[in-house]
Order: sequence, then C-alpha cells, then structure tokens
Amino acid sequence: MALWHLMFNKPAFTKGQAKHIVYTLQDAGNFGGFPIEKIGIVRDTADLLYIDMQFRITIGLTQDTFENMLKYLLVLSGRLDTAPLSVYFAVMQKA
Repeated sequence: MALWHLMFNKPAFTKGQAKHIVYTLQDAGNFGGFPIEKIGIVRDTADLLYIDMQFRITIGLTQDTFENMLKYLLVLSGRLDTAPLSVYFAVMQKA
C-alpha cells in the first residue's frame, strides 16, 4: 500500500484543477494501473491544496514509472488528458 500526500501551490494550481485530478482518478479507479483505495482533497489553505491518495502497489515501481506517474498528475491538472494524443505524448516526453 502507498499513501501519497500531494501539495499544490496556489495560485499556480487552482481548486478546480485539484478536483479534476481527484474526480478523474476516482472515475478511473486506478493510478498508473495501481488500484486506488482512497483519494480526496484533504486540506485547502491560502497557499496550498493538499490531496491524499492511497493506492495498492501491485508491482515494483521503477524510477521511470514513478516519473511518469508524476507527469500524469500535471497532465491531469492542465486537463490535457482529453487532448489529442499527439499533444498528450509531446507533454509526457518533455515534462
């Protein structure tokens, strides 16, 4: 089991972006193929938004997988998960 405490700096990230991350991953039920047990916004201060995500690690995490998981969170925050595949892959390669 893994528990990630994610912090997003305001105003660079908005509550709407944090909600999009949470709702998208809740709907998917997994994060990078790892089943999500629980995810939600747990705190919202003047400076930071906090998301806690608990998921089951079913295989070992490599550095590349870890980095791609983090990149995907940024893709979700920018709502690029619905962008054309060419845009999505360009972002994933450069981020």
